Amino acid sequence: MDDIEQMERLHFLRMEQIQFGEFVEPIKKHRGHEFALQSSSGRNPYCEICVSTIWRISQQWRKCKVCGLRTHDKCINEVKRPCAGLKTRRDNFKLNLSLCPESGLMAQTYKCFECLRPIGFGKGPELEPRICDYTGKYYCKKCHWNDEMVIPARVVRNWDCTKRPVCRASKQLLSLVEQKPIINLNRDNPALFKYVGALQKMQKLRSSIMFMKCYFVCCRQARKLRILQHLNKYQHFVESEDMYSLTDLVQVATGPIVQEVEQVVEIFKTHITHDCEICKGNAFICELCDDDHLIFPFNEGVSICKTCYACFHKPCFDRRSKRCTRCQRRRSRKAVVTVEEDETEEEQMDEEQKKITEANASTATLVGSVQEEKGIEIGVVKENEEIAMSLAEEMREMEMKNESQC
Repeated sequence: MDDIEQMERLHFLRMEQIQFGEFVEPIKKHRGHEFALQSSSGRNPYCEICVSTIWRISQQWRKCKVCGLRTHDKCINEVKRPCAGLKTRRDNFKLNLSLCPESGLMAQTYKCFECLRPIGFGKGPELEPRICDYTGKYYCKKCHWNDEMVIPARVVRNWDCTKRPVCRASKQLLSLVEQKPIINLNRDNPALFKYVGALQKMQKLRSSIMFMKCYFVCCRQARKLRILQHLNKYQHFVESEDMYSLTDLVQVATGPIVQEVEQVVEIFKTHITHDCEICKGNAFICELCDDDHLIFPFNEGVSICKTCYACFHKPCFDRRSKRCTRCQRRRSRKAVVTVEEDETEEEQMDEEQKKITEANASTATLVGSVQEEKGIEIGVVKENEEIAMSLAEEMREMEMKNESQC
């Protein structure tokens, strides 16, 4: 009973300290972390900095809102690990897909990769180094708690979904990104589709989903039914057929994800091929044979032209050496249009040349008339000058006669 009373007393004093004491910051930021003040009720967690129990009733403690790092309020300034959320928010973030790139303790100068604490083999359990299977670096026991996670590199390279020991920083990073579709298998390891049957089946289903999405975008009924919400758990399947999350790959290897997606694809296929007249109106008929049954891009045994995306029966398309009749028609129409455009351009050029010739002729006529008018004006001016000169001479002669008589 005394212990219970003491605990209640401590809890009361703690609440009184928070209520009447100094101002307590709700959020503290340090090295990219956003440490939020936590309540005093619940289980007592461990501080990841001093590796000791956090007594909620008597001690303030905080938890990072992004990566989940837990620490005493007094230990925040001792945090040396950057927030894993800073790495995952970068546009160029990529997972480490190298298989345990171990470099040895010598490269780390026999110190913990995170806190730089001295470590080494044969120096006792307190200084025993622990390797992280994700980074390939060695850590001390405070920075490496022997947590186990699925390693992305081992899944992509070896199709190995076994959990392996990782450090605390790697665990936080992998926990943040395991649901994000950031693994491109067609780029990182395309041979894996031939090796894993379930993965090959999943890739075909995702390719069919992308074709079906084109039908749903043009269908009012599909938008009204919100049919794409059947893939609510796997929204990235509608955005791309190449990107996978780490959880997707693990579920393909161990879980029922393939069966779930198959059921959704059957619902989509029923809507397009049977229930909706708008979607059936966008179907194809093979132009290379007499079969008039409707075919769709997601059907088995269908070949798709890579240029115009027309659909044909695969045997018919192979028999025609994969030559698309629609593309041939488009090329022929384009050639006819090109010839007509060339003829039209020639006619326009002839008309422009005629206009230029007529304009030059009219300009020459105008120049000639102007020159004639100028010539007449020059002749008149010359005659007037001659008359004026003769009058001036007569006046001089008359003046000379008058002077002689005087």
